[in-house]
Amino acid sequence: MEDIILPYLRVLSGFRDNVRDLARQLKSHSEFLALSDKLRDVDLVELGVSLDDQDDGKALVKLVDKNELIKAREAKLRIQAEKAAKKAAAAKIKEEERQKRLEKGKLAAEDMFKDVKGEEGESAYSSFDEQVKDTKY
Repeated sequence: MEDIILPYLRVLSGFRDNVRDLARQLKSHSEFLALSDKLRDVDLVELGVSLDDQDDGKALVKLVDKNELIKAREAKLRIQAEKAAKKAAAAKIKEEERQKRLEKGKLAAEDMFKDVKGEEGESAYSSFDEQVKDTKY
C-alpha cells in the first residue's frame, strides 16, 4: 500500500512546502494561484489524476490514464501558443501601422502635395508662392 500512496503524498507534501514558503515571503495571490495550477497541470497529471475546476469553486477529481492527460495538456499548450503567436503578430502589425503614421506625420508641409497630379499630368502643387508660405493658421 505504501508504494501506491507514497507518490501522492510526496506531491501533496511538496505543494504544502511551496505554499508555506510563498506565505512566509508574503507573495501575491497570483503566485499562489500559479502554484495551484502547477499542482493541477503538472504534478497530478504525472500521477494520472485530473482536477477539473468547476463553477462552484470545487474541483472534480478523476483518475485517468496518465498518457491521455499528458496528450490533453500538450494540446492545450499548443493552442495557447498559437493564440499567443496570433496576438503577437496582430500587435506587430498594429505597431508597424503606427510607425507608418508617425513617419507620414514627419513629412514637411511643402512636400505634402507634390505628388498630386493636375489636369495636364504635371504636379498640381509643385511649388508655393510667397503668399502661401507666409500664411499663418
